Amino acid sequence: MKRKVAFVAVAMMLGVAVCCGTALWAQGTGATQPAAQPPRTKIALINLNQVVKSYKKYLTFQDDFKGAVKEWDAKLQQLKTQMDAETAKAQVPQLSQEQKDAITANVKTYQRQMQDLSDNAKSVLGKKEADQITILYKEIRSGVEAWAKARDLEMVMLYNDVPPAEAETPAAIGRRLTTTGCLPMFMVPGMDITNDVITMMNNWYDTTASRPGAAPAGH
Repeated sequence: MKRKVAFVAVAMMLGVAVCCGTALWAQGTGATQPAAQPPRTKIALINLNQVVKSYKKYLTFQDDFKGAVKEWDAKLQQLKTQMDAETAKAQVPQLSQEQKDAITANVKTYQRQMQDLSDNAKSVLGKKEADQITILYKEIRSGVEAWAKARDLEMVMLYNDVPPAEAETPAAIGRRLTTTGCLPMFMVPGMDITNDVITMMNNWYDTTASRPGAAPAGH
């Protein structure tokens, strides 16, 4: 019994010594226990597809592109009308072989011209569309960067989806089940800055449409 009491007393003395020693070491070195810091991660999401399609410059580009398509279609239609008229000549009875050969040659000429025009249209319109997409992406990226810096965001991640009002339609659900990208299923309010960026970009477009080269300010 005496040995057990003595053991407990020694253990208590050692515990006090350890505590005192730790306190004295901390005082002697000036070391303090660091306070636990909460993780600082400020991330926002942006529905790029929604921003692009709601951006006024995109709508302007769409109208411009449709106008260019109509111009090319008009040129093709003109050639087709001429080719159809030439083809109709072949239906006239009692044509000489020389006349038939001339009509066939003219029709082939119109066909080649239509093919050349169609190829040229695809090339020109393809470049126009690519240039417009590049302009839109760069401007939106600059706008997102300005918005993020003004609000001390560390990262803005993009996703492509339908607007929230269409998110539960069968087509949208089917797309979500088959897409290979990351689509948010839940987020706290304020994390998705899509509408904020749309408003900022459109306000910027309204005020700078006559001054190309200006950059969004992030307000």
